[in-house]
Amino acid sequence: MEELKGENENYAAIEVALINEKLQPELAAQYDYYLVPTYFINANKVHEGAASKETVRNVFEKFLAQS
Repeated sequence: MEELKGENENYAAIEVALINEKLQPELAAQYDYYLVPTYFINANKVHEGAASKETVRNVFEKFLAQS
C-alpha cells in the first residue's frame, strides 16, 4: 500500500484506516467481513481476502472514482 502511495500522488492523499480486530473488537464488529484484509469505501465492502498490489491499486481507483 505504501509503495503505491509513493508511486502516485493521488493515492498518497487517500486516508486509510487500519483496524486491529484484536485491539479494537468493538470497531471491527461494525463491519461485515470474514477474511482479512477487507477493504471498505464509505462502509461498502469492495474487496475481501488476500490483496495483491494490483488489488490495492483497484481499491484506490474505486475510491478516487467515487470522490
